Amino acid sequence: MLPPCARRRSLLLAALLLVLPPLAAGCVSSGRAPGGDRLRVTVLDYRKGRRFELVGESYGDRVEYYSRKRKQDDAARKYQTDAVMEALLEHLVDLGLDRYAQDGTAPRTGGEVISMAFEVEENGAVRAWPMGRGTPDEEKIQFTLCLNDFLDLYRETQAFQAIDNPEGHDLFRDAKEPASDR
Repeated sequence: MLPPCARRRSLLLAALLLVLPPLAAGCVSSGRAPGGDRLRVTVLDYRKGRRFELVGESYGDRVEYYSRKRKQDDAARKYQTDAVMEALLEHLVDLGLDRYAQDGTAPRTGGEVISMAFEVEENGAVRAWPMGRGTPDEEKIQFTLCLNDFLDLYRETQAFQAIDNPEGHDLFRDAKEPASDR
């Protein structure tokens, strides 16, 4: 039997993946969903200089976004349906986001004190949940649960971003795995 956190993560992913096909079918022709909350969830990993970002369809036009070539370090955004983003946000709140996040943006750079942060934007209001050396153990556990679930969904979300790649095939030789505290 799976431990409770793994079981919860499996149920969340199963529920989200069940929602995806019917919703995606209705939005294939357009890059932007009509209405909905503008949601963005970003994870900043200061230790490795990485950023992972999921946004809802109402956040912006995904076709326009994916149509522009980006530098590799600026190709972290993936679009998800509004319903999936709302379910993700609700799940993160259940795990402690509202308890630990504060109004305002996450620091743009970390250091010795802050190693990672969540940044959540909901209809223009931004709040951040930094985690680092001085974070209490219980909060670190909740942060890690949120991080693992977020990264699971991030990995399952397709993106069609073209990147500017002067390195050619060498880009894949030095590729690093996304940060995860598993």
